[in-house]
Amino acid sequence: MSGRATEKCARILLHVCEMRDEISGPTGSRLSNTERRGLKHLITDDGLLNCCFRAAGSLSRRLRGWIYLNLNVVSSSPGSSLSIGKGATIVSGKNIRIDGRVKIGKDARLECHRVNVDDHLGTIILEDGVSLGNNVHIGSVSLVHLEQGTLLGSNILITDHSHGSAKKLKDDIYIMPKNRVLVSKGPTLIRRNSWICDGAIVLAGVEVGENCIVGANSVVRQTVPPTTVVK
Repeated sequence: MSGRATEKCARILLHVCEMRDEISGPTGSRLSNTERRGLKHLITDDGLLNCCFRAAGSLSRRLRGWIYLNLNVVSSSPGSSLSIGKGATIVSGKNIRIDGRVKIGKDARLECHRVNVDDHLGTIILEDGVSLGNNVHIGSVSLVHLEQGTLLGSNILITDHSHGSAKKLKDDIYIMPKNRVLVSKGPTLIRRNSWICDGAIVLAGVEVGENCIVGANSVVRQTVPPTTVVK
């Protein structure tokens, strides 16, 4: 393999293993010292075989995202890109908007529903830099909006509705929860650069301010001011 081809393959390996945001530099340019160190650590820490598996997995997620965008399974703004894991479920994807570069982990569920047959579908907006871990469930009948740079761990629920209302529980007691009318308390908003840790639940009508950290297994029932740690 020629020197130029080797340099290009090294950049591609760093890129698909998600250690680089972009492949920079012309095709024939030499790797920078930072790139060389990154490649060395990647192969040393993971082993060459595992690097190849990671690269294949990443390419698969990117290809799946490309198909979702180009076949309009979800809506998107110009220049957006999507990486989506195996087993992800998208319901009413036309009302799920991708605004920038977004990553969705495996077995995620993103669902937009109606309260009644004649009502508008809920909306989910994922802005640039949003990253969802595995087994994330986002459900909307109104609006769930994750702003730029939001990071979600795994096994997280974010919703803007519930099955029935506590105020009408006596009336609904003989109705199975899955058959009760969906009730929304308003939009659920996660402001930019917030981090929602594994196992957390963010309930309807809540706003999580900028630069917040929601601790693992926390349940957020009320609005959180900016730069707050929820334990």
